[in-house]
Amino acid sequence: VWRRLREDVFRFLFEREKIRRQKDREGMVRVKPEDFDPYPGAFLKEDLEEKVEKASRILAEMYRKEGDPDAAEESLKTVALMREAMKTARDPFKDYLTLQSRWERLMTLFSSPDTRNSVSKRLWKINS
Repeated sequence: VWRRLREDVFRFLFEREKIRRQKDREGMVRVKPEDFDPYPGAFLKEDLEEKVEKASRILAEMYRKEGDPDAAEESLKTVALMREAMKTARDPFKDYLTLQSRWERLMTLFSSPDTRNSVSKRLWKINS
């Protein structure tokens, strides 16, 4: 359970940061965390850190009661890892725009008849 929580935390941090760093761009509609309510919007808002800390403490206590101190420690470690990730975060919105641009160029390249024919010939040779 602590591992799934940690994975969710990093996913929510990434998505929240992508929303926070949006910049106006032609043809793009800005989104807010509320646009994704109730889920995952509830975890994309400013109180995410508080929710993570509370959930990690509750989970650690559950593990302690079950006699699993290692899992309790991992639960609490999620908070420290979250804080560290927030210090070193890249700009996921910028990365998204870069990926989008590359994807558009690739689709343009692969939609040309010359590229399609070349790729088809190579695939035919590979599969023969």
